[in-house]
Amino acid sequence: MSAARDSCDGELERADADGVIEGWCGSKHPDGPEIVDICIDGEVVASAACNGMHVGVAGRTEGANGFLAVLPPELCRAGEAVEVRLYAQRTGRPVGAPLRVVWSGSKSAMAPTDAPSLLEGSLDGVSSDGMVSGWCWYPMLPAAVVGLTVKLDDQIVGQVQAMQFRPDLERAGIGDGTHGFSFALPWQSLDGRGRLTVTVFASVTAVWPSCTT
Repeated sequence: MSAARDSCDGELERADADGVIEGWCGSKHPDGPEIVDICIDGEVVASAACNGMHVGVAGRTEGANGFLAVLPPELCRAGEAVEVRLYAQRTGRPVGAPLRVVWSGSKSAMAPTDAPSLLEGSLDGVSSDGMVSGWCWYPMLPAAVVGLTVKLDDQIVGQVQAMQFRPDLERAGIGDGTHGFSFALPWQSLDGRGRLTVTVFASVTAVWPSCTT
């Protein structure tokens, strides 16, 4: 593998006192989005797939390589000064520069203890030709695009963003309606197989609950 294909670019852009972590990581690697580990004082506390829409400092959308995570309150003890770092799982290398933060100890408006329905969604169905459809959004972050991972039985088969407009979602008051998704299961995964289990979950582990059926 060439050095260019083995490298990745990214940045830890935000580490708020109430535990909100945001950044991006991208590369030309063909096997899907980069996965980053979020480390607090050298300890991995969460990991995230960088497949959400990333908006740069100028307010322009810069690609589907971003993530946003909310750390649980037990990791954010009031008055504790910590160092937050990102590492790319594929390369083991740091992503961007670390950030220092002093936890406020206040409950974030997006914390699971304040918002049990932080992540809402539905896997509406899987058609006979393998099209997976549904919707997912963060009510506390209606402008955020949720990155999702699709699993067929125990195998991850792809990623998708919940950013399609659906009039039924708009009528139901699900944000502005742009929280739908559809994903075509790879035909190679369906060939010769009987009953299958399809799972769709948010592409951040150890932080957000999953969106599963």
